[in-house]
Amino acid sequence: MNRFIIPGKAALIALFLIMSSNQHIRAQEDCALKLQEAQAQYERGRVEQVTGLLQPCLSSGGFSREEEVTAYKLLIQALIMDEELEAADETMLEFLRRFPEYSVTAADYPGFTYLRNKFRVTPLLLLSFRAGLNYTFLTGRDEQSLSSLPPDIKYSREPLNFTASTEVSLPVTGRLSVAAGIGYSSSSFLYNENMMNFGDVTYRESQKRIEIPVSAIYEIGRFGNVLLYGRAGAGYAINISVDAKASFIPSDINNAYTRTGENLDRKSSRIGSELFLLAGAGGMFKIPHGYLSAEIRTLLGTRNQVIRSDAGNLEYYYFYSDDDFRLNLARVTIGYTYIFYKPSKVTGL
Repeated sequence: MNRFIIPGKAALIALFLIMSSNQHIRAQEDCALKLQEAQAQYERGRVEQVTGLLQPCLSSGGFSREEEVTAYKLLIQALIMDEELEAADETMLEFLRRFPEYSVTAADYPGFTYLRNKFRVTPLLLLSFRAGLNYTFLTGRDEQSLSSLPPDIKYSREPLNFTASTEVSLPVTGRLSVAAGIGYSSSSFLYNENMMNFGDVTYRESQKRIEIPVSAIYEIGRFGNVLLYGRAGAGYAINISVDAKASFIPSDINNAYTRTGENLDRKSSRIGSELFLLAGAGGMFKIPHGYLSAEIRTLLGTRNQVIRSDAGNLEYYYFYSDDDFRLNLARVTIGYTYIFYKPSKVTGL
């Protein structure tokens, strides 16, 4: 019997969805007719009829987006004509909360245009999401080779390290804003040392960390829909993990000292956190309610990453010793920014 219960439930759910969809379509059709009736009543001079026709559909969301804009403009104009000025102000605030980026046109009602120009819509805060790639580079290196001869040491970088973050920025003045965020970042580098007449040491380290940056953002200029900006600040980084692989290949391939890589936890040999400095520049392309962005950013470490401790297998098994170094990142990201607006009436106008 159970096999007949499931189709029955599915059929009831499908029937409910169909009925809900049909009710929504009928509600939209009814509201579209009410909008036409409200326009007709307004043209006949019966402005007091407009509120009763439009307000229920505005409250219930029965209009399409285009119809909603038209209904708000008609309602505000009717309230002005009916000398319901306080209600017109309140309705304009509702309209601007729903459509903060609306710009008046020559076709708008004169009363609506006049009242709209008495209101200001300013960004309250901007919420950004970014993702991209890190490029690792090291500075302040102090070589600590175990070789008895002058070593041949090379560092190489792996650019495909992922980063992602979210950020909140608050406008301070017309061009200046402050921002704070939190993000995830990975970085890695490859070390190779040729020990003359002995062998090759290879060491790859990968770090993953949480970053909490704070910065000031300055708007350089606007060019159509494109906004260019620069930023500077500082931040705090907390290591989540530090992993490494090492290998030693002797010059004599028959030598018993051949070592292949194993996964090594290096977190205890690295500082747990540090302050970093940051600088960057980018561009933002305006889209409805926000921006699409691209940014280049540099993060400069301020501390030596290495903690001298018992290196264990690294020194005695792989013949590797940590060089002192500061960790720095060059970063390219793309992102999306959503703008939260605050409409308000300008006094004194």
